[in-house]
Amino acid sequence: MKKQRPEVTPEIIAALRRQDEKVFARFYNDYSGLVFSIAMSSFNDRQKAEDALQEVFLKAWHALPRFEGNKFAPWLGRIAHNLCIDMLRQQKKSPVVVGKPVEEMVIVQHAKAQDEIPELLDTLNPTEKEVIILKKVEGMSYQEISEITGLAEGSLRNMVVKVIKSLKGTTNEQGL
Repeated sequence: MKKQRPEVTPEIIAALRRQDEKVFARFYNDYSGLVFSIAMSSFNDRQKAEDALQEVFLKAWHALPRFEGNKFAPWLGRIAHNLCIDMLRQQKKSPVVVGKPVEEMVIVQHAKAQDEIPELLDTLNPTEKEVIILKKVEGMSYQEISEITGLAEGSLRNMVVKVIKSLKGTTNEQGL
């Protein structure tokens, strides 16, 4: 279910560094789903996720003239990840997850996402939840997720395997 993002050409990078508004609008459309997914995994609150989405793109707009590299997803994902951590610290509380039966849930990768995450993900800590969403919803590579979260690729692989096994065990225990 990996979202196909357009190829990043040197021309696009140059236009974004110049802060070309038309190119930035396409950039926003191409990457807002990724940012929204990260924010929803942290907050599970549409309003907070939308606030984070706007803040991330504002930060990106200001940082684009200094952008180095050719991959926007890990760079923008890292901005989103750090902003969500900062917002959670300001709240001085953990993310809240509203439970709903997994059969009724749909995880999508854009701003029209459901306001809740499957209750099975309730059992995960925020890092595990973010990694699973980045891997299974956004279809990102372990290298990209590593760049976003700062975790080693091997640790990410182990985490995904462990989480999937634990979710399968939870599903079997609940008779789902």
